[in-house]
Amino acid sequence: MKFLYRYIVLILVSSLLIAGTDGTIRGRVTDEKGEGLPGTQVYIPSTSYGTMTDIDGNYYLINLSPKNYDLMVSVIGYKQTTYQNILVSVNRTTNLD
Repeated sequence: MKFLYRYIVLILVSSLLIAGTDGTIRGRVTDEKGEGLPGTQVYIPSTSYGTMTDIDGNYYLINLSPKNYDLMVSVIGYKQTTYQNILVSVNRTTNLD
């Protein structure tokens, strides 16, 4: 009986340690015609997190601590844009196109 109790406690503690502690921001950067902009810089200035869009304009920022972030989008030939107070939650993906 004692062994079973310890085993159940071990499983519960392990599941808490494995549970997610971060979130994701994903989206698509497009031009005024709705076409994806490849090679666009997408980054969070207050951190070291950043990425570039793929050939279709899609991007992913993963492993972000849960809190509000400002997100900057920059590509040559277009005005730099800042999105403020983007909320990242644990085990959630925030979509920002």
